[in-house]
Amino acid sequence: MFASASKFLNFATGRVHSKLTRTVTSRVGDGDRPPSLHDAVAHSVKNRLGHILSGAQKHVDETGERFGALVESAVTQTQFISPKAARKAYSLHDWKTLETLADVTIRRSAIAFDTAKEYPPEIRSFFYNNARRVNVRTFIDRGFFGRLSRGQDPIAAYIGCVDSRFDIHRMLGTAEGEMLIDRNVANVVDPSEASMEAFLTVAIETCHVPHMIVCGHVGCGGIKLAMQGTRGQWFERIRNVYQAYREELAGISDQDELYNVVAALNVREQVLALAASTKVQAAWARGDELNLYGWVYGINTGYINDLGVWLKSAGDFEAMRASEAKFRTQLQEKFGNQK
Repeated sequence: MFASASKFLNFATGRVHSKLTRTVTSRVGDGDRPPSLHDAVAHSVKNRLGHILSGAQKHVDETGERFGALVESAVTQTQFISPKAARKAYSLHDWKTLETLADVTIRRSAIAFDTAKEYPPEIRSFFYNNARRVNVRTFIDRGFFGRLSRGQDPIAAYIGCVDSRFDIHRMLGTAEGEMLIDRNVANVVDPSEASMEAFLTVAIETCHVPHMIVCGHVGCGGIKLAMQGTRGQWFERIRNVYQAYREELAGISDQDELYNVVAALNVREQVLALAASTKVQAAWARGDELNLYGWVYGINTGYINDLGVWLKSAGDFEAMRASEAKFRTQLQEKFGNQK
């Protein structure tokens, strides 16, 4: 199944080995080069590449999909045209880039009866990049998309914010088929909302994922809008989180710090809301493995911060609710008396 990827590795190894050997040996004059230098360089390069590839192979699963994703990412990133660069090309009359985008074949949906539109360069770049990505992926693993189309078996479900500054797959190193994703403003969990109810049905009752993650982030615009009084039921729900802990957070004088603390509290509250949902409670009652986690992503650092929220059963949920007074005391001690 992964034969094409193995051929690609062998091909790449040979090309890199040949190029490095020629580069190094060409920098030493023939009269100054010992007869054994070429062989020594070749041997060194071959050993080094073998070490790198053997380490990479350890991360290859039975189908080779993870390594395929790694190679695909490395190759396609050098071929992509970013939408911002495409837009800039138009303003600067960069005809080379514009001609490249003009040659993109836009595939039409079965229900698309209109002719292809003359889309702006930044939109055409999406089609261009998509084509590059598919070409590389199928070269590495011809049957990849065919296998994806036969079904999914994700290991986790993720509920996060719509913020454009981070990609969950890159953040966690997951590949297609490994993560169900739902995103909304400020990662709110409302089990009674139609879209969220449908997501929980797919995640818990259809795919039976063993892990569910609620992830917020620092610098969350949704939190900021809510605390600045933006109208709407959605923002009111977030404001209620702040109001519930307002006294414990009274010592925070820096507004940005306050927003980030509320963002973390919001994640905690959403995990509790998820745990209280009928679908999660039913899964626990059936004895299904279902773990709930609360995280905060640091856009300013790139790291995930664990909130210490890990619920594995209805008992864990009740214990967390019972410890509310202790949690408030801890908040008061840390944030209530700041200078």
